[in-house]
Amino acid sequence: MGSNLLKIDSLKELEFISRQVSSQPDHSFWIGLSRRQTEEQWLWDDGSMLLSNLFQIRRTATKQDPSHSCVWIHVSVIYDQLCSRPSYSICEKKLSI
Repeated sequence: MGSNLLKIDSLKELEFISRQVSSQPDHSFWIGLSRRQTEEQWLWDDGSMLLSNLFQIRRTATKQDPSHSCVWIHVSVIYDQLCSRPSYSICEKKLSI
């Protein structure tokens, strides 16, 4: 299909997505941000690093289970989460005109 999990590039895009997911309070949505190990840098699916001034990731990992290496958005808050948790996804696709 040529689509990828969402990469949030700007504050304007973050605000738009936050408004959309806030209307779905019973659901969380995967975005294209992850890391290989707990203390590594967060990377977008295209390999670029997360800009730390765009948003903060709320930690949900515990000492018993520190392996929360994927990210989802729920009611406009962005959390780390276990990659194996089932949920909806937000994808994006570049338009070719």
